[in-house]
Amino acid sequence: MPEGAILGRSLTPDWRRFLPALHRMGDTGEEPPTVAELARLTGLSRGQFSSRFHELVGMAPVRYLVKSKVERVKALLRSPEAPGLEALAARCGFHDAFHLSKTFKRVTGVSPKNYRQNLGKNPMA
Repeated sequence: MPEGAILGRSLTPDWRRFLPALHRMGDTGEEPPTVAELARLTGLSRGQFSSRFHELVGMAPVRYLVKSKVERVKALLRSPEAPGLEALAARCGFHDAFHLSKTFKRVTGVSPKNYRQNLGKNPMA
């Protein structure tokens, strides 16, 4: 679920507490946050953060982070000047090109190469 969809909801005190973590998750820096870091931003323990995050967002924080990274890769692959997989991996917080490819295929069902080749054939990409 993209951050915009989350932030579009009514901001109850629970949601407000999670805003710093959600903003950090949306940070496009090269180093993705850890669950411990996100928990500190909310003032909760790691376990409390994970439980409350799942209740509010509908998925575990790690799953949300992975989906967010894959969405970022998809956006970059849409660019005609998209960098190679090694550069994409470094830019989007993956260990290397293999890790990016494996994760991308697990989440989307297609490899990054196939995704890029089929962009013009699927308006929902």
